[in-house]
Amino acid sequence: MSATNFDNALDAFVVIVRAHLPEFGVNDAVLRDIYGRLTLFLRDPVSEETRAALAERLATLVPYVRRERLIVVAGEPGADDVLGDPNAQWVQVGGTGPSVADYVRIIDRRIVGNDWLARPSPPPADAGRRPRRFVFASLKGGVGRTTALCVAATELAAAGYNVLVVDLDLEAPGVGPMLWADCPPHGVVDLLAAAALGVAIPVSDAIVGSRFNGSEGGAIDVLAAYGQSSVDKPENYLAKLARAVADVSLGDAQPVHARIAQIIDVASAARSYDVILIDARAGLSEITAGPLLRLDAHVLLFGTAQHQTFEDYRFLFAHLKSLGRPGEGTPWTNLTPVLAKAGNDGRQLVRAQADMYELFATYIYEEADATSEAYNFDESAPDAPHRFVPIAFESTFATFDPVMSGSHLTEQFYRATFAPFLDALWLLADLTDRKFQ
Repeated sequence: MSATNFDNALDAFVVIVRAHLPEFGVNDAVLRDIYGRLTLFLRDPVSEETRAALAERLATLVPYVRRERLIVVAGEPGADDVLGDPNAQWVQVGGTGPSVADYVRIIDRRIVGNDWLARPSPPPADAGRRPRRFVFASLKGGVGRTTALCVAATELAAAGYNVLVVDLDLEAPGVGPMLWADCPPHGVVDLLAAAALGVAIPVSDAIVGSRFNGSEGGAIDVLAAYGQSSVDKPENYLAKLARAVADVSLGDAQPVHARIAQIIDVASAARSYDVILIDARAGLSEITAGPLLRLDAHVLLFGTAQHQTFEDYRFLFAHLKSLGRPGEGTPWTNLTPVLAKAGNDGRQLVRAQADMYELFATYIYEEADATSEAYNFDESAPDAPHRFVPIAFESTFATFDPVMSGSHLTEQFYRATFAPFLDALWLLADLTDRKFQ
């Protein structure tokens, strides 16, 4: 028998619980504390004899259980908070099908990473009247995500649309300086850090115009990651960043994702924007969770056709699946994979597309049945969500720098490389290629 570890402790825990409580189900919960220790929370009472026998068996899993608090029943201290917590994960333990009975409700307590536990927000009532939102995301840097955003913003503005670009890559900001005409007084990092003290910096202090406005009347504004205050005092940037991503405040304490959503809502009211393009932090950083889960945006997932890309996607997709309650339909209908730096190796591209389909089929698509309409697509369906939008590899973009060479954001420079991506963006945004015709 293998030793208990973090990865198999939950399975072992649930096997023991089900052996003593066959009725254990989705209305109950397993709490995993900040150290990784498990505690059972039950909605209904059990006999003292059953509770004692179950506790004795669960204690064999120490240190992956909390010995002094193995079982908690509704009505006991702390039970209502756990059993009523909406930010749950649903993990399949045993079974291979879609049966809800195979899933266990997990309440995960963390010091960091809490934004990743927030269920995706439903579309707001005014979603049809709001600017369309796109998050440019990737799990690794260097895949051309920010370059594609700059190109998209320029293309949209050239067609007469007003675009708000939001730089949420606070750990490696870049899109702001590429596009802005001048450095604003402050940035998102300042707004978030000030909130820890209960201080409100006007969002307008972090918005600045772009030097790449369109000839058809479209404008680009940038909600910058940082501003002149950070340029003047660069030694303070990491100190501000640490407070920006922490769920602490002397005022109204809110999760990072909630504060970011409020900032974007305020910023989007500054002008009549048609589209909002959001540059998210690469990887699985805490600051990445909000844009992916909570901004009611379409997520463009950038990656290359390499094995490690799909291994990293598996970490993300498996987590996304755990946030949806079994039987209630997938909330992840807003994902589009973008194959960056696509080369000419046909076998590699075919393998990459097959790998992406396997991930969607395992974690995103629903199992089809005869009684309901499921979110599910055939592997060969040409317009299925798992189909890559390609951006061809082009060596000239290795030196992409519109600050030094404004011609890099002209249609003549970028069109041939980005045409399939831009065509897909027009379709996703449901916009015509000219605002004023």
